[in-house]
Amino acid sequence: MTHVNRRKRLVLVFILIWSIGIIMASPNLFLLTLHPLYNRPEYYICGLSDHYAHSYLILLYKYIESILFFFIPIFVQVSLNRFHFYFFIECK
Repeated sequence: MTHVNRRKRLVLVFILIWSIGIIMASPNLFLLTLHPLYNRPEYYICGLSDHYAHSYLILLYKYIESILFFFIPIFVQVSLNRFHFYFFIECK
């Protein structure tokens, strides 16, 4: 593989990873709001919106987030560990 092909592939992977990251982070722009502290009104905490209309979106977002970033990586890791374990035993 030539140096130019490696560079093109690296640029494509870089663009793909950043595009996926931006898409996955975009709900934060809509769902996060600033909440004033009750005893210090000049300070704010960034948190999920407390509007009733957004509650279903937040619930959906949290379920999708937990599936994509928790359950799928655990499943892949366990599957790869099993495959590696069985492959290692059969190769001996």
